[in-house]
Amino acid sequence: MKHILPFALLLGLAACVGTGPSRPAEVRLSASTLTVMMADGRRCDAPWAAGAGRMQDCGLDWQVVVDKPNPLRRAFVDLSQALGLAVTPMARISLTDATGQTYGFTSPPPRPVKDD
Repeated sequence: MKHILPFALLLGLAACVGTGPSRPAEVRLSASTLTVMMADGRRCDAPWAAGAGRMQDCGLDWQVVVDKPNPLRRAFVDLSQALGLAVTPMARISLTDATGQTYGFTSPPPRPVKDD
């Protein structure tokens, strides 16, 4: 019994230790909004027209760099918009947390390659 008590005390203390800040798990970019899903389930949104800013709720600095699309992509976007369809912008997104850790994402996200 006297060996179990210190173990239980250590286990109880370990449960009190935080896991640190959550990290970004997924990023979505619409025509006007940057949405970040955190690993702990929180969601943060910001208008991205300015190209950079800070998400106070998630404690992240963000930057969106729009890629210059090739002529075929430009034609596809123009046609889609004429039909009233939304097209995800092609961009690189950088998120930096309070510790200085930077996370990079692309929009649209890469599609998994299927091996047939």
